[in-house]
Amino acid sequence: MDYSKLIKRAFSLTLKNRLLWILGFFVSIFGFGLNLPIDSQQLNQHLNPSFQNPERTAQWVSQHLGLILFYFILFLVILLSLVILSVASEGGLIAAALKLQKDKTISLQEALNQGLRVIWRILGLRALMGLWFFFLSFLPFYLATFFFFQGAGSIGLLLILLFGLAFLYSLLYLLPLSWYAFRLFVEKGENFWEGIKKATQLVDQFFKETLLLLLLISGIGFGLFLVMSFCYALNNALFAGLGSALMLKFGSLTTLLLLLPFYLPLYLLPIALFAFSTAFNSVLITLFYLEIKNVLD
Repeated sequence: MDYSKLIKRAFSLTLKNRLLWILGFFVSIFGFGLNLPIDSQQLNQHLNPSFQNPERTAQWVSQHLGLILFYFILFLVILLSLVILSVASEGGLIAAALKLQKDKTISLQEALNQGLRVIWRILGLRALMGLWFFFLSFLPFYLATFFFFQGAGSIGLLLILLFGLAFLYSLLYLLPLSWYAFRLFVEKGENFWEGIKKATQLVDQFFKETLLLLLLISGIGFGLFLVMSFCYALNNALFAGLGSALMLKFGSLTTLLLLLPFYLPLYLLPIALFAFSTAFNSVLITLFYLEIKNVLD
């Protein structure tokens, strides 16, 4: 397997096609946070003092129950919409990579439509993996750790090692399995169980090659983490000094407006890198999948 060739091809495709960046942003939409330079203590001073009194708080809640219910339902609708957009974009990103690697064109709407066709299969596999991790890996490992600290001694330590290895193996096996299953759903239109069965065959036959790919992607992710951490640290350093001084003189809103031209580039750069990285990883996995899928034919 020529990994350098795959990496160059994936980088070239991702760099040239902004559609992949957009889909990558939608996929990772839950990975971004907003850290605005606003003094939380000063903001708290402007809150209604009545909320410091539990009785008045309960009275306010009872008087505005309909409004609270409305905003809660609105929050759930927005959250559900973002989940659908994120999962559909993941399928769309795979569909776009499959098209673009053949030098064909695809629109954002076409990509999202193809992602929507497989959304329940992707969500179903994620839910199945989540249950597996929790009940068969994480929970036993947590219980073994708990009993060890309760004085279980060498038996507890042995259980920690066993369940820790089981958790690690599950992670190394199920994550690549989901990669291949998602692509079988999108490219071949495989049903849920058939896609999992064929993905299992790919992982079993190309486990070592897949592990190396996983290491490459993890290394890219770690490098991205360092760059993003540097940008956020620079942001925090800027606003901790200059922001505090300006806030004392002008207040929170004026300070935010003054520092926004400096803040936005440092904030948007990690987002752009995150979107590019998400798209690049998906394209790289798709190209790798295309190299090994012939064993299923």
